Amino acid sequence: MSGQPPSSLLRVVLLIASGIAHHLASTISTEADKVQETDENGLDHTKQHDKHPSAVRPFLLCLKLSKYIFWTFITIEGTCRILQSLPSTRFSRAALSKLLPTGAFHQGDYSQLPFLLSSISIIAGWGIRRACFATLGRHFTFTHTTLNKHSLITTGPYSVVRHPGYVGMALIRLGGVCLILSPGSWVRVIGAVPWPLCRLLSVSLESSSGSLLNGSKILVGMYIAHAILEQYALLGVRARREDETLYREFGDEWISYSTKVPWMFLPYVI
Repeated sequence: MSGQPPSSLLRVVLLIASGIAHHLASTISTEADKVQETDENGLDHTKQHDKHPSAVRPFLLCLKLSKYIFWTFITIEGTCRILQSLPSTRFSRAALSKLLPTGAFHQGDYSQLPFLLSSISIIAGWGIRRACFATLGRHFTFTHTTLNKHSLITTGPYSVVRHPGYVGMALIRLGGVCLILSPGSWVRVIGAVPWPLCRLLSVSLESSSGSLLNGSKILVGMYIAHAILEQYALLGVRARREDETLYREFGDEWISYSTKVPWMFLPYVI
């Protein structure tokens, strides 16, 4: 086989970088994990504000699951592209026949721009989340919780918007969905796009069948559904409830902060 084109090699590198960024941003930090464990043990140095506490554990489970679904898709695509770049062997032919039953990736038949923008979105989202982790420290949790001697954080990314962590996660989810559905992706090549999106993405329903394809369609659907529901919960519900909680906890201090930083997600927009 011929060597892998530079654009394809770059794609493999960005797949790995996107996977790592996606994983780190979706992983509960050590400090947040300690707070969650303490809260579940019923100790009184935390205060749980979620209106549906029973939904917290499923939310965290879905958060973990989304990481591994994403890794599944980018690992398969990266493996296929690497195998195609190597000299043909019995192993590579057998592996590609199972993982890429529709044949090779076609170079130059599509724009790489959607993939590049998706990768940038994921990595930028991780950068924002990482800044939030560093700024909040012990105050960063994955649940709606306040700690004993809780402080109102107004520095770092929180001096720009009030909920930068949710902005970062929105960029990650948007980038994640767009990356796995981007032209030339493994999901698109084998036709593992859930049928409601086929017409929108101009994907033929006449693709290969089998457990790999059907299982992949289910995982794609699960990832997209999780991304949509998660963003509705974070941007549409929890952000406003957190503002209400901070107002009750800090009163005039929060009013002063919200006056200086009136934007929840995007400066001068919302």
